[in-house]
Amino acid sequence: MLDSKLETFLTVARLGSYTLAANELHITQPAVTQHVRKLEEYYGCRLIDFTGHQLRLTAAGELLLRYGTLQQANERAMLEQMEGVSRTLRVGATLSIADYYLPALLGPHLGERGWGLSLQVGNTEEMLDKCARGELDCAFIEGMFGGEDFCRHVLLTEDFLPVAGAGHPLVGRTCTLEELFPYPLVLREKGSGTRAILETHLFQQGRTAQAFARVMECGSFQMIKEILKRTQAVSFLYRGVAQKEAEAGELVWLEAEGFPIRRPLYFAYPKNSMTRRSCEAFFRRVAGEN
Repeated sequence: MLDSKLETFLTVARLGSYTLAANELHITQPAVTQHVRKLEEYYGCRLIDFTGHQLRLTAAGELLLRYGTLQQANERAMLEQMEGVSRTLRVGATLSIADYYLPALLGPHLGERGWGLSLQVGNTEEMLDKCARGELDCAFIEGMFGGEDFCRHVLLTEDFLPVAGAGHPLVGRTCTLEELFPYPLVLREKGSGTRAILETHLFQQGRTAQAFARVMECGSFQMIKEILKRTQAVSFLYRGVAQKEAEAGELVWLEAEGFPIRRPLYFAYPKNSMTRRSCEAFFRRVAGEN
Protein backbone atom coordinates (compact mmCIF):
# COMPACT_ATOMS: atom_id res chain seq x y z
CA MET A 1 0.00 0.00 0.00
CA LEU A 2 1.37 3.39 -1.01
CA ASP A 3 2.07 5.94 1.71
CA SER A 4 -0.82 8.40 1.98
CA LYS A 5 1.53 11.37 1.64
CA LEU A 6 2.80 10.04 -1.69
CA GLU A 7 -0.78 9.42 -2.84
CA THR A 8 -1.56 13.05 -2.00
CA PHE A 9 1.47 14.34 -3.90
CA LEU A 10 0.56 12.29 -6.98
CA THR A 11 -2.98 13.64 -6.89
CA VAL A 12 -1.72 17.23 -6.62
CA ALA A 13 0.67 16.65 -9.53
CA ARG A 14 -2.09 15.14 -11.67
CA LEU A 15 -4.69 17.81 -10.95
CA GLY A 16 -2.32 20.77 -10.64
CA SER A 17 -4.16 22.10 -7.60
CA TYR A 18 -4.13 21.62 -3.84
CA THR A 19 -7.84 22.45 -3.68
CA LEU A 20 -8.86 19.92 -6.33
CA ALA A 21 -6.63 17.29 -4.73
CA ALA A 22 -8.26 17.90 -1.34
CA ASN A 23 -11.73 17.53 -2.88
CA GLU A 24 -10.85 14.30 -4.65
CA LEU A 25 -9.13 12.77 -1.61
CA HIS A 26 -11.85 13.99 0.80
CA ILE A 27 -9.36 15.70 3.10
CA THR A 28 -8.77 19.35 3.96
CA GLN A 29 -6.50 21.62 1.95
CA PRO A 30 -4.21 22.17 5.00
CA ALA A 31 -3.83 18.38 5.18
CA VAL A 32 -2.74 18.31 1.54
CA THR A 33 -0.20 21.07 2.25
CA GLN A 34 1.09 19.18 5.29
CA HIS A 35 1.52 15.94 3.32
CA VAL A 36 3.58 17.72 0.66
CA ARG A 37 5.71 19.47 3.28
CA LYS A 38 6.37 16.18 5.07
CA LEU A 39 7.61 14.68 1.81
CA GLU A 40 9.83 17.71 1.18
CA GLU A 41 11.27 17.38 4.69
CA TYR A 42 11.90 13.67 4.16
CA TYR A 43 13.66 14.13 0.80
CA GLY A 44 15.35 17.36 1.83
CA CYS A 45 14.29 19.40 -1.21
CA ARG A 46 11.41 21.34 -2.74
CA LEU A 47 8.98 19.27 -4.77
CA ILE A 48 6.49 21.95 -5.80
CA ASP A 49 6.97 25.59 -6.72
CA PHE A 50 4.44 28.34 -7.36
CA THR A 51 5.18 30.92 -10.02
CA GLY A 52 2.46 33.50 -9.54
CA HIS A 53 -0.54 31.27 -9.01
CA GLN A 54 0.80 28.51 -11.28
CA LEU A 55 1.74 25.21 -9.64
CA ARG A 56 4.68 23.40 -11.16
CA LEU A 57 6.87 20.50 -10.13
CA THR A 58 10.57 21.04 -9.48
CA ALA A 59 13.10 18.67 -11.05
CA ALA A 60 12.99 16.62 -7.83
CA GLY A 61 9.19 16.66 -7.98
CA GLU A 62 9.28 15.29 -11.52
CA LEU A 63 11.51 12.44 -10.34
CA LEU A 64 9.16 11.63 -7.47
CA LEU A 65 6.19 11.77 -9.84
CA ARG A 66 7.80 9.17 -12.12
CA TYR A 67 8.70 6.98 -9.17
CA GLY A 68 5.31 7.26 -7.49
CA THR A 69 3.30 6.70 -10.67
CA LEU A 70 5.23 3.52 -11.42
CA GLN A 71 4.66 2.32 -7.84
CA GLN A 72 0.94 2.91 -8.26
CA ALA A 73 0.95 0.80 -11.40
CA ASN A 74 3.02 -1.88 -9.65
CA GLU A 75 0.55 -2.03 -6.79
CA ARG A 76 -2.36 -2.51 -9.16
CA ALA A 77 -0.47 -5.28 -10.93
CA MET A 78 0.45 -6.94 -7.63
CA LEU A 79 -3.15 -6.90 -6.40
CA GLU A 80 -4.31 -8.46 -9.66
CA GLN A 81 -1.69 -11.19 -9.32
CA MET A 82 -2.66 -11.82 -5.68
CA GLU A 83 -6.32 -12.09 -6.68
CA GLY A 84 -5.49 -14.39 -9.60
CA VAL A 85 -6.85 -11.96 -12.16
CA SER A 86 -5.89 -12.71 -15.76
CA ARG A 87 -4.23 -9.47 -16.78
CA THR A 88 -4.07 -7.86 -20.19
CA LEU A 89 -0.54 -6.79 -21.14
CA ARG A 90 -0.57 -3.14 -22.21
CA VAL A 91 1.81 -2.74 -25.14
CA GLY A 92 2.84 0.41 -26.97
CA ALA A 93 4.41 0.71 -30.40
CA THR A 94 5.65 3.48 -32.64
CA LEU A 95 3.76 4.04 -35.86
CA SER A 96 6.36 2.52 -38.17
CA ILE A 97 6.76 -0.63 -36.06
CA ALA A 98 3.01 -1.04 -35.49
CA ASP A 99 2.05 -0.65 -39.14
CA TYR A 100 4.96 -2.31 -40.93
CA TYR A 101 6.64 -4.83 -38.61
CA LEU A 102 4.37 -5.98 -35.79
CA PRO A 103 1.56 -7.61 -37.82
CA ALA A 104 3.96 -10.25 -39.17
CA LEU A 105 5.51 -10.76 -35.72
CA LEU A 106 2.26 -10.94 -33.74
CA GLY A 107 0.10 -12.74 -36.28
CA PRO A 108 1.37 -16.29 -35.69
CA HIS A 109 0.73 -16.01 -31.92
CA LEU A 110 -2.73 -14.45 -31.73
CA GLY A 111 -4.45 -17.84 -31.69
CA GLU A 112 -2.42 -19.08 -28.73
CA ARG A 113 -3.90 -19.38 -25.26
CA GLY A 114 -2.72 -17.14 -22.46
CA TRP A 115 -2.62 -13.98 -24.55
CA GLY A 116 -4.32 -10.86 -23.28
CA LEU A 117 -3.04 -7.88 -25.21
CA SER A 118 -3.97 -4.26 -25.78
CA LEU A 119 -1.91 -2.16 -28.19
CA GLN A 120 -1.50 1.62 -28.28
CA VAL A 121 0.28 3.48 -31.07
CA GLY A 122 2.16 6.78 -30.78
CA ASN A 123 5.60 8.26 -31.26
CA THR A 124 8.68 7.17 -29.31
CA GLU A 125 8.47 10.00 -26.78
CA GLU A 126 4.80 9.28 -26.02
CA MET A 127 5.32 5.53 -25.63
CA LEU A 128 8.28 5.89 -23.26
CA ASP A 129 6.45 8.50 -21.22
CA LYS A 130 3.43 6.21 -20.82
CA CYS A 131 5.69 3.34 -19.77
CA ALA A 132 7.37 5.57 -17.19
CA ARG A 133 3.97 6.62 -15.82
CA GLY A 134 2.75 3.03 -15.61
CA GLU A 135 0.10 3.50 -18.31
CA LEU A 136 1.85 0.93 -20.51
CA ASP A 137 3.76 -2.19 -19.48
CA CYS A 138 6.18 -2.20 -22.42
CA ALA A 139 6.69 -0.72 -25.87
CA PHE A 140 8.27 -1.32 -29.26
CA ILE A 141 10.22 1.83 -30.04
CA GLU A 142 12.74 3.28 -32.44
CA GLY A 143 15.05 6.24 -32.67
CA MET A 144 17.75 7.50 -30.32
CA PHE A 145 16.86 5.73 -27.11
CA GLY A 146 18.63 6.15 -23.78
CA GLY A 147 16.99 5.94 -20.39
CA GLU A 148 18.58 4.30 -17.35
CA ASP A 149 15.13 3.43 -15.99
CA PHE A 150 14.41 1.01 -18.83
CA CYS A 151 15.45 -2.49 -19.85
CA ARG A 152 15.68 -2.92 -23.59
CA HIS A 153 16.14 -5.68 -26.14
CA VAL A 154 16.86 -5.36 -29.86
CA LEU A 155 13.86 -6.60 -31.82
CA LEU A 156 15.58 -6.31 -35.21
CA THR A 157 17.98 -4.05 -37.10
CA GLU A 158 16.78 -2.15 -40.15
CA ASP A 159 18.10 0.20 -42.84
CA PHE A 160 17.21 3.90 -42.57
CA LEU A 161 17.66 5.77 -45.84
CA PRO A 162 16.42 8.58 -48.13
CA VAL A 163 13.44 7.94 -50.37
CA ALA A 164 11.72 9.88 -53.15
CA GLY A 165 9.24 9.48 -55.98
CA ALA A 166 10.20 7.42 -59.02
CA GLY A 167 10.63 10.52 -61.19
CA HIS A 168 12.92 12.39 -58.82
CA PRO A 169 15.94 14.07 -60.50
CA LEU A 170 18.41 12.30 -58.18
CA VAL A 171 17.22 8.79 -59.01
CA GLY A 172 19.87 6.62 -60.65
CA ARG A 173 23.02 8.23 -59.30
CA THR A 174 24.92 8.60 -56.07
CA CYS A 175 24.51 12.02 -54.49
CA THR A 176 25.92 13.88 -51.53
CA LEU A 177 23.85 15.00 -48.56
CA GLU A 178 24.15 18.59 -49.78
CA GLU A 179 22.56 17.66 -53.12
CA LEU A 180 19.37 16.72 -51.24
CA PHE A 181 19.00 20.17 -49.68
CA PRO A 182 17.44 22.00 -52.70
CA TYR A 183 14.38 19.73 -52.39
CA PRO A 184 11.49 19.89 -49.88
CA LEU A 185 11.77 17.57 -46.87
CA VAL A 186 8.80 15.69 -45.43
CA LEU A 187 9.43 14.38 -41.92
CA ARG A 188 7.56 13.11 -38.88
CA GLU A 189 6.42 15.23 -35.95
CA LYS A 190 8.59 16.08 -32.95
CA GLY A 191 8.94 13.13 -30.59
CA SER A 192 9.13 10.65 -33.45
CA GLY A 193 12.03 8.20 -33.44
CA THR A 194 12.27 8.44 -37.22
CA ARG A 195 12.72 12.19 -36.99
CA ALA A 196 15.25 11.89 -34.15
CA ILE A 197 17.50 9.64 -36.23
CA LEU A 198 17.52 12.09 -39.13
CA GLU A 199 18.10 15.12 -36.90
CA THR A 200 20.97 13.36 -35.14
CA HIS A 201 22.60 12.46 -38.46
CA LEU A 202 22.22 16.03 -39.73
CA PHE A 203 23.65 17.40 -36.48
CA GLN A 204 26.69 15.17 -36.86
CA GLN A 205 27.23 16.74 -40.28
CA GLY A 206 26.86 20.26 -38.86
CA ARG A 207 23.43 20.69 -40.43
CA THR A 208 19.75 20.90 -39.47
CA ALA A 209 16.50 20.13 -41.27
CA GLN A 210 16.27 23.81 -42.14
CA ALA A 211 19.01 23.24 -44.72
CA PHE A 212 16.32 21.77 -47.00
CA ALA A 213 14.33 24.02 -49.32
CA ARG A 214 11.17 23.61 -47.24
CA VAL A 215 10.15 21.39 -44.33
CA MET A 216 6.76 19.76 -43.87
CA GLU A 217 5.83 17.80 -40.74
CA CYS A 218 3.44 14.89 -41.12
CA GLY A 219 2.26 12.26 -38.61
CA SER A 220 1.10 9.78 -41.27
CA PHE A 221 3.50 7.54 -43.17
CA GLN A 222 0.88 6.91 -45.84
CA MET A 223 0.51 10.63 -46.46
CA ILE A 224 4.29 11.07 -46.56
CA LYS A 225 4.56 8.40 -49.23
CA GLU A 226 1.72 9.87 -51.27
CA ILE A 227 3.39 13.30 -51.18
CA LEU A 228 6.67 11.79 -52.37
CA LYS A 229 4.92 10.11 -55.31
CA ARG A 230 3.45 13.43 -56.46
CA THR A 231 6.30 15.88 -55.84
CA GLN A 232 10.09 16.20 -55.84
CA ALA A 233 10.17 16.14 -52.03
CA VAL A 234 12.39 13.68 -50.16
CA SER A 235 12.01 11.86 -46.87
CA PHE A 236 14.00 9.42 -44.73
CA LEU A 237 12.33 6.15 -43.73
CA TYR A 238 13.03 2.63 -42.57
CA ARG A 239 13.22 0.22 -45.48
CA GLY A 240 10.19 -1.77 -44.34
CA VAL A 241 7.99 1.32 -44.27
CA ALA A 242 8.20 1.91 -48.04
CA GLN A 243 9.32 -1.49 -49.29
CA LYS A 244 5.99 -2.27 -50.99
CA GLU A 245 6.00 1.04 -52.91
CA ALA A 246 9.67 0.59 -53.85
CA GLU A 247 9.00 -2.89 -55.23
CA ALA A 248 6.05 -1.47 -57.22
CA GLY A 249 8.30 1.23 -58.70
CA GLU A 250 6.31 4.07 -57.14
CA LEU A 251 9.10 5.15 -54.78
CA VAL A 252 12.88 4.82 -55.05
CA TRP A 253 15.57 4.56 -52.40
CA LEU A 254 18.07 7.31 -53.17
CA GLU A 255 21.77 6.44 -53.21
CA ALA A 256 23.20 9.09 -50.91
CA GLU A 257 26.61 9.18 -49.25
CA GLY A 258 26.46 8.06 -45.63
CA PHE A 259 23.33 5.95 -46.18
CA PRO A 260 21.82 3.55 -45.40
CA ILE A 261 22.13 3.93 -41.63
CA ARG A 262 21.65 0.64 -39.78
CA ARG A 263 19.43 1.20 -36.75
CA PRO A 264 17.98 -1.18 -34.13
CA LEU A 265 14.29 -1.30 -33.30
CA TYR A 266 13.82 -1.90 -29.58
CA PHE A 267 11.50 -3.55 -27.11
CA ALA A 268 11.60 -1.68 -23.78
CA TYR A 269 9.97 -1.81 -20.34
CA PRO A 270 10.62 -0.16 -16.94
CA LYS A 271 13.29 -1.92 -14.89
CA ASN A 272 11.30 -1.89 -11.66
CA SER A 273 7.96 -2.93 -13.11
CA MET A 274 5.90 -5.70 -11.47
CA THR A 275 5.07 -6.91 -14.99
CA ARG A 276 8.73 -7.35 -15.96
CA ARG A 277 8.50 -11.15 -16.22
CA SER A 278 5.36 -10.94 -18.34
CA CYS A 279 7.08 -8.41 -20.61
CA GLU A 280 10.14 -10.63 -21.02
CA ALA A 281 8.00 -13.69 -21.78
CA PHE A 282 6.02 -11.67 -24.33
CA PHE A 283 9.20 -10.48 -26.06
CA ARG A 284 10.59 -14.03 -26.26
CA ARG A 285 7.41 -15.14 -28.00
CA VAL A 286 7.39 -12.28 -30.48
CA ALA A 287 11.13 -12.49 -31.19
CA GLY A 288 10.98 -16.27 -31.58
CA GLU A 289 13.36 -16.95 -28.70
CA ASN A 290 13.13 -20.04 -26.51
